[in-house]
Amino acid sequence: MGLATTIRGCILLASDQLGAYGFTLEPECPFPKDEALTIPVGKPRPLLPAASRIGNYDLTAPEEKFARLTLTYQDVFGKNHASIFDWGMWYGKLIWVQVAFLKDIPKGLTELRI
Repeated sequence: MGLATTIRGCILLASDQLGAYGFTLEPECPFPKDEALTIPVGKPRPLLPAASRIGNYDLTAPEEKFARLTLTYQDVFGKNHASIFDWGMWYGKLIWVQVAFLKDIPKGLTELRI
């Protein structure tokens, strides 16, 4: 795994809240070192993914969570990787919790056209 050359993300709400509505993010790479990074997100829009899964993980949040953030990135070797986080209540606090880190996946969000 090397330096990320492209990053794409999507935040999808739990399916019972707004269906397949969500946000996409595509920050410029590389990130500035030791600087805060602001990524504009915009208004929610319908996201009807061609494939609703990466590996064994759905892109939409499970029913008991509020949202799911999926980030995919391509490294300098051309390999795709993914990080998946859920936003929900954990021990009485509303936080993001990492669900999975997947190495060398066949397609990232860009290739899935999300």
